[in-house]
Amino acid sequence: MIGWLVILDVGIDWFVCRPAATLPYNPSRLARYFEYGRSVEGKLRLLVPEDPAYTHPVAQAGWLHGRDARIAREPTRAAREGGVLVAFYGMSFSNRVAKALTAIDPRITARNIAGPGAPPNYTYAAMLEDRSRHQADVVVWTILASSLVQMGSLTAQTTFFEQPAPYTFPIFDWKDGRLDRRDPEFFSLAEFRVARDDPERWGRWLDELRQYDQAFDSFLFRGGPLDASVLVRLIRRGWSKRQSRLLGKSILSGNDLSPDAIPGRTLPALARRFALAAAEDGRVPLILMIHNQGWSDRVYRLLKETLSSSGIPYVSTHDIVPAGDPSSFLPDGHFSPELDRKIARRVRDVIAAQLPEKFKD
Repeated sequence: MIGWLVILDVGIDWFVCRPAATLPYNPSRLARYFEYGRSVEGKLRLLVPEDPAYTHPVAQAGWLHGRDARIAREPTRAAREGGVLVAFYGMSFSNRVAKALTAIDPRITARNIAGPGAPPNYTYAAMLEDRSRHQADVVVWTILASSLVQMGSLTAQTTFFEQPAPYTFPIFDWKDGRLDRRDPEFFSLAEFRVARDDPERWGRWLDELRQYDQAFDSFLFRGGPLDASVLVRLIRRGWSKRQSRLLGKSILSGNDLSPDAIPGRTLPALARRFALAAAEDGRVPLILMIHNQGWSDRVYRLLKETLSSSGIPYVSTHDIVPAGDPSSFLPDGHFSPELDRKIARRVRDVIAAQLPEKFKD
């Protein structure tokens, strides 16, 4: 019996998984089912192979430094005379809202700095990194509710097991009246390549993840001979779902964000500092809270008092899109195009109220 299981294990790997692990990396639906359980290191080798020509688009996204950083390629001023440049710091949700916003009002030009499923620590760091690079009238800090579990992480390598992204970001933590910042080993794809191919530097990266990254799990992350076993991959995938559920529970207290976890104690401080930075630069701050499926209005409830006391303009999707209604969402988890436009109209109205001289007609 065991012998047949071994033969089946090896056979599926040889005939289904190995052909999928060729370049360019684009596995079939069947192969993808087994690929989900490959270690993070194994997936990263396929996403970022030795030949840069085959680098997967996901691996190029989100970097804050280097030639792959979108910061260097986005508009730095409004496209038309007298127009408004709005700088968005977010993820695909904010990219979609930005696209709808510019379609609704051609006076608006969007500058989009985004990472796949990016958490608030990434979007806040992107805003800081980008402050001197543009002439935006408005800066939008986007908070995606489901990404809050990543606020104790240094990279999307650890937080998206099934589809990891290599890009990195700092951890911000508000403790004892002070905002602590922990930066990762590297901030660019080029540096990632160097670290991956240097055992000593990769070892430092692993040590940093073990010590500081709350989502790091050695069984899920480390590669090796066990990656060839389909059975191990299936076990890994099941373990990853368990770990993901535990991580999600760790930031909650009942139905609210726990004040003892990093998101609950740090987001209000980041909101205040974001608004102060925008004011120092002569820009309008706007906080866009995206409550995606299953997240109710948790982010809004956490920040409501801070937004009110600090007078920070905001848009929260909880009173535009019911987060508990599955019909509001596409199969990939995004809002429908119609709802993107609805959110964009609200964003446009808030901007117009803050810059009435730019929106006289």
